[in-house]
Amino acid sequence: MMITVGQGLSWLWLLIGALYLVRKLIPGFFWRTAVGYQGHHDYEMAEKYLLKTLAIERWIERMTGSGVGVAHVAGSLGFLYHHQRRCDDAAGMFGVALDKFAIAGRTAARAPILAATGQLYLDIGNYELAENHLRQAWAWYEQQPDHHQERQTIQAMLDLIASKQQ
Repeated sequence: MMITVGQGLSWLWLLIGALYLVRKLIPGFFWRTAVGYQGHHDYEMAEKYLLKTLAIERWIERMTGSGVGVAHVAGSLGFLYHHQRRCDDAAGMFGVALDKFAIAGRTAARAPILAATGQLYLDIGNYELAENHLRQAWAWYEQQPDHHQERQTIQAMLDLIASKQQ
């Protein structure tokens, strides 16, 4: 049985569609489900769905070489863990997100994670690491005229650190 060029192209489009489904829709569904659970304060289920999403994104990273999806999900897990006061887990996930975004050259995506990591370290009393991360976030936000609120929040945390170190 011979496959015609038209049939081959049809199979190719089907394969491309399947890859798109795996790449975008499935992780997106799990991530949105996690956000919904988090919004309803069901953090156990939110974590479960974020961990599923992370596993899918890590599989995609092995196939494509891009860790941006892993970075986004790791950041979400970092925020979830910080909210739950699981500080070591939060720092680990924020670290993964920062590393993956750095490799991808996504400076804008790093800024909120840097600020959140700074807040995490401030919350646990590690003022040196807090200040370091907040100043890195400030450096990016300082160049963005439309991020006034973020700059105010970071400045307030830096002022608090300065008052605690006196």
